[in-house]
Amino acid sequence: MSQLGFGNSFGFIGKDYALVASDCSVPRSIVTMKSYDDKIQKVSSRTLFALTGDVGDRKNFAEFITRNLKWYQFRNGRSLDNEGIANMTRNTLAQSLRRNPYLTFVIQAGFDLDTNEPSLYWFDYFGSMARPNATAQGLCSYFLLSLFDRHWKKGMDLNDGLELVKLCIDQLQKRYVIKTSAFIIKIVDKDGVRQIDLTKNISLDRKDVDPDAKKTVTGIPEAMKDSQNQPK
Repeated sequence: MSQLGFGNSFGFIGKDYALVASDCSVPRSIVTMKSYDDKIQKVSSRTLFALTGDVGDRKNFAEFITRNLKWYQFRNGRSLDNEGIANMTRNTLAQSLRRNPYLTFVIQAGFDLDTNEPSLYWFDYFGSMARPNATAQGLCSYFLLSLFDRHWKKGMDLNDGLELVKLCIDQLQKRYVIKTSAFIIKIVDKDGVRQIDLTKNISLDRKDVDPDAKKTVTGIPEAMKDSQNQPK
């Protein structure tokens, strides 16, 4: 089973936040089918899924979990914490494996107000689950896991975390044989979920955002930006 078309994502926890990043391209065989696709889905108010794998499976799986979390809240009058969401995710992957498996890999990043702590969970499509401090999915893990071993530190603040993200993307662009031109970065903390502009280290959903800030993606070719701005 080739992982070339699955995509790449990584994430880690910091002092008071969890961060995930994912590439934007959708390849199939030797063809790039789509150059910009947001693979990080918000499944609850303080939970993110960074998904890699088959395009249809990852989108359907994220929507399935999101709808079931809302149904659980409606039925029981309370929301699941991130540990509960992780167990639901793991059970869903394991049960579907015997019937109609989801070919998707998940990194779950979350923040719990009850404990005031971030969390990170790793899943593969077999239903295996782990709770690392930093992890990666896809072929990028061959490069990034060693970087995390050396550079990730417990209690990293957001500025240090973004520097680590820049280091990871830089290494992928230098060493990875497949060009990774754009990444989306999102964090979750006590204030909720937001997307980060890596070039300016700001979040684009706060009121004091620079209106002239670039898109929250690093490395988009200028030609692509021009084409997106042209009137249809």
